[in-house]
Amino acid sequence: MNNLIIGLVLAAIGLGLTRAPIRMYRLSWTCAVIGVWLIVSPWVVTAGHSAGAGLIWNNVVVGAVTLALGLAATRLAMAVEPHHEPAG
Repeated sequence: MNNLIIGLVLAAIGLGLTRAPIRMYRLSWTCAVIGVWLIVSPWVVTAGHSAGAGLIWNNVVVGAVTLALGLAATRLAMAVEPHHEPAG
């Protein structure tokens, strides 16, 4: 259930970043945070029982890719962020 919810959240953020990048660019850092959560979630969510090796490997690989792409998107968003010059 955790992976389904996280996948839907990532899809919504991705859709928002493609449809309205000017308004959504500040949310790009959340993809990196979600990537970290995906990496650690098999051990946190399954505290009462053990997760299978397939689930762990899937979450670690998808989490690492999500983390890397989230950091790249954050860096790009910071590069295009409008800089305000002081008035005067």
